[in-house]
Amino acid sequence: MDTVRFSIIENEMRWEDEYRMYYQEEQADEGSEPTDSAGRFRLSISSESDVGGVEISSPNQPHDFGSGREGQEEIWAYADIEAGLKELPGGDRVAELLGCSVVPAGDILQDTGPDQRDTVVLLAVWYSKHDLLRKLLALDGVSAGVCDAAGRSALHLACYIGDYKATEVLLQHGAKAQCWDREKTATPLHCAAR
Repeated sequence: MDTVRFSIIENEMRWEDEYRMYYQEEQADEGSEPTDSAGRFRLSISSESDVGGVEISSPNQPHDFGSGREGQEEIWAYADIEAGLKELPGGDRVAELLGCSVVPAGDILQDTGPDQRDTVVLLAVWYSKHDLLRKLLALDGVSAGVCDAAGRSALHLACYIGDYKATEVLLQHGAKAQCWDREKTATPLHCAAR
């Protein structure tokens, strides 16, 4: 039993070493790290794999490598969600602001009107902007239960992308974990379980 026991610290150190080794090779080949539209990335390492099993995926896309979900259809298409968010009032502008890492949360709040608060909440979740999300939910009249045109709530989105911090913030502010989207496809719990 002692040979199988690993501490959390040992696992983190191994993960960081594999991460550095992978990116040193990648940077030598391509010159840059793979990122999503927000300039972020996530490493995912299967417990059965070695360094060769390192997979890069966007933090905004559901991760299913080694989870038994291979071959299963996703609840919604990632591109459909992103397109739907940009169609919300001010969606393109808000997405542009949130995609820029140097724009402070206060500036985003000033640059958007009260009619765009729902859009900002949904996109703050989508882009994992936790500080902005907290500031928004502290304002009067801003709800954690906002939805896009397809009825997907902010909590649906947080669970879909696997963002536990946004999920926690939304639940603390009254988001409903058992609400269905407009087509009755899924609840946030379904999204989290996938």
